[in-house]
Amino acid sequence: MFKSESSTLKRHRTALIAFAVGFGTAVICAVIFVYIILGGRLISQYKLDQYEALDDEFGKYYDIQKIINNKAYYKHQDSDEIDKAVALGMLKTLDDKYAEYMTEKEYKAFERRYLTSYSGVGVALKLDENDKIVVNRVLSGSAAERSGIVTGDELLKIDGKSVKSLNDAAELMGGGGDNDVEFTISRGGVVKKYKLSRSKVEDDGVTYEVQDSSKHIGYIRISTFRKGTSKSFKNAIEMLKAKDCDKIIVDIRGNTGGVVEEAFGSADTVLRKAKLGKIVSKKNIKKYTSDDNSADIKLTVLVDQDTASAAEIFTAALKANDVKIIGTKTYGKGVIQTIFKLKGGFVVKLTTAEYFDPNGKKINEKGVTPNVEVKSGDEAIQEAIKLLESK
Repeated sequence: MFKSESSTLKRHRTALIAFAVGFGTAVICAVIFVYIILGGRLISQYKLDQYEALDDEFGKYYDIQKIINNKAYYKHQDSDEIDKAVALGMLKTLDDKYAEYMTEKEYKAFERRYLTSYSGVGVALKLDENDKIVVNRVLSGSAAERSGIVTGDELLKIDGKSVKSLNDAAELMGGGGDNDVEFTISRGGVVKKYKLSRSKVEDDGVTYEVQDSSKHIGYIRISTFRKGTSKSFKNAIEMLKAKDCDKIIVDIRGNTGGVVEEAFGSADTVLRKAKLGKIVSKKNIKKYTSDDNSADIKLTVLVDQDTASAAEIFTAALKANDVKIIGTKTYGKGVIQTIFKLKGGFVVKLTTAEYFDPNGKKINEKGVTPNVEVKSGDEAIQEAIKLLESK
């Protein structure tokens, strides 16, 4: 028998339905509100939890920045400088002495150091063991050579502005075109100013000459591994072979590195079907080998304590394949950095991989020990000639 509900029950049910409809409407309105607020995207609770976690983690930094930007701090402060300080603070927590944060302007100066054509005065700079910025190389025929600047000079200022980093120097030297620039140089404790004229500089990092025609010995200097260096290196070998030089001294003293792929490409030029080593990153192992089209020459390599990074990779690859290395122990930088571009033109440079030689040995913080230890200078050249004559 069908049972009817009492009026009290009906009232309760009606009230319950009304509440459910009202609550449902409120929920839908709330969802629509959230949908609008969050830019037209429905976000799961998981995503909301993530946003809350990010707010917990980084909210304090934003709060501090707001306090500063809202003029609570009594001095004017550049917001870009604040961003840079925060980024540098994060990078300092890493065990990575090569990590770097750069503004767009600083990054352009950094890139300029590896260009083959640029506006400059014809000097290559480096940091010495005391972190002083010194002249590493003076290009032949350049404005720097004509003015009397020499290797080892300490660069203090450019156009009256103190030079605090290699990027600073690159930025100030680049200038805006073919105009004059003033260098303040310290040599042996004596400070002197030099007036130089900027001009277009062509520098692929490779120079060559006949060392001794009677002994068929040529000489190639690789000052840095720029884009295109391996091609220029191959061309230099071919030019020397055309002059009847089948024995070659490769000088990479003072070469602080550059483009890693160019170092491997240069090793490939002189080694036939050889293992060159591997680059190990967090997610990948990349092995390098040479092809069977190497130049048919005898060679030896000169290094010193300033030979670093890509230049050390070149050295280690050749040494593992029985090429004799002469000089002093190399710097010991066997790690590779990657550039990550951020919004607003900012850039972060982080160490992302490490090189191991063909025998599986690391060179980072160890360097490459030469087969024959000789101090840099003419003595190293003479030792190289002796070795090549004995082959």
